[in-house]
Amino acid sequence: MKDSYKRAFTFLLIGVTVLLLGATYRAVVAGCCQTYSPFAGSTAYAAKNNITITIYVWRAEIMSGMGSYQGGGPAIDEIGWTFWHVYEECDGAVWEYKELSAQSRRDTNWAYDLHQQGFSCSGSSQYTGNRGNHVFKEGGQVINMAPEYRKQFP
Repeated sequence: MKDSYKRAFTFLLIGVTVLLLGATYRAVVAGCCQTYSPFAGSTAYAAKNNITITIYVWRAEIMSGMGSYQGGGPAIDEIGWTFWHVYEECDGAVWEYKELSAQSRRDTNWAYDLHQQGFSCSGSSQYTGNRGNHVFKEGGQVINMAPEYRKQFP
């Protein structure tokens, strides 16, 4: 009987671990994305994500990567974004809009940034938004991708 309890506990522990890893994975790569392939012998990834931290705070993320959202592919001449804007909508109107810094990284395979701010809307319909133009340069080839991510809160 003890072995069956051990097996059940082990199975339960593995199941919980898989669920937690799955939730973490979705939090990292969820959001809006766009890919372009082939580029520099790999795939270029452009992604945005909005994460609710608490009922008062949210975070916008922007990622440009070669091979995956977190890099892992070849380094290219330049990677980043030419503009990045985050916004909050309240009952259909843009309530707060922020223009954030462009970023350009050279000879690497990944660029990432985040912006965290408090919710300023208390309306019945709330959304967070995240948009920007990703740029990838290698040799004489340049690609631009501009996915936008909009997420309802809560």
